[in-house]
Amino acid sequence: MSESWIFIRLDISFLVVFRNQTLRSKKNENVYFLRTYEDHKRLIEACKEAKNIAIIGGSFIGMETASTLKRKYKDANINIVDIVTVPFERIFGKVV
Repeated sequence: MSESWIFIRLDISFLVVFRNQTLRSKKNENVYFLRTYEDHKRLIEACKEAKNIAIIGGSFIGMETASTLKRKYKDANINIVDIVTVPFERIFGKVV
């Protein structure tokens, strides 16, 4: 079963691994990176008010981040965006 989501507005967007940080600008002030402890503190602060959180990338770091944020902010809607069809497909394959 395939499901599509259309966001009128994302309250927060989060990129786990993004080597080119050209997205950082006033225009994209709701885009957060997780590369340093300072990034972590900014992300946690921003999530306090977020209703919808999108995590770009379904790696181990992305999945752990989603799990942690869901435990901490139970009312937030958390979505993971990745190019694969099932979690960890690149590592384990489509069927585990």
